[in-house]
Order: sequence, then C-alpha cells, then structure tokens
Amino acid sequence: MPDLRFPPVGQHLKPVMAADQRDLLLAMEQNLAERACHLHRELADATVIRAHDLVIADSGLDDDTFNIVAAARFTPRAAGRRIAESVTLLESTGRTFAWWVGPTSTPPDLAARLTGAGRPTVLRSRRRPCTRR
Repeated sequence: MPDLRFPPVGQHLKPVMAADQRDLLLAMEQNLAERACHLHRELADATVIRAHDLVIADSGLDDDTFNIVAAARFTPRAAGRRIAESVTLLESTGRTFAWWVGPTSTPPDLAARLTGAGRPTVLRSRRRPCTRR
C-alpha cells in the first residue's frame, strides 16, 4: 500500500502519494521542533529561538525533556561556527538541553560534530526509510 496523505475535508477521498520521502522526513523533523515549542508559549520564563538553520526551545527549567534543540540545517562550511555559537548560548543558560539529530539534520556528521563539541546529550533518530505497506 502506498504512503498516504489525506486530502482536505470536502475533497475526493482518493489517497494521494507522498511527493517525496525526503519531504515527509523534513515535515516530521519540523513537527518535532514545533511540538518542542508548544509548551513554551504559555510559560513566562520560556523562550523559543527560530533561526534560519536551527530551533531552540528553552523552557526556563533545568530539564532536557523541555529544553530541545532541533531542526539543524547547517551547511558543512558553517557547521563548526554554528555549533560553537549554539553551545555557547546553551551553556550560558546553565540548563540542560537535548539536541535532536534527525534523519534530515545537516551536515550528515552532525552527531559526531556535537559529540566533539562536548554536547553529551545528543539523541539521534534512526535513518531508516519509511516502508510502504
């Protein structure tokens, strides 16, 4: 069975094929980043930083369950600088953060670069393809 997307209400219910598996993975990673920010909209001490290449959700609590870095889209050339800037910013808060490295995070060696930069909380989702049933 093909990957399915549901059409808007009122349209024909014929399943539509996903345009591209990469688009689906990008959407999933963006969804994770957005969900990480959801709680923060209601907290006075919380902040969300949405840069063109990264999302940082800081709850104001010292808990990496609610302090998430996600949706990294660094170019290989800028990655070292952006990681250093981000690590400096995160460390300045004195709180712990989980940095999510998803299947579309870039550069491809981001997890290794983060480990090298001293970020021990690196969560990597597996790069396994979505299977069609």
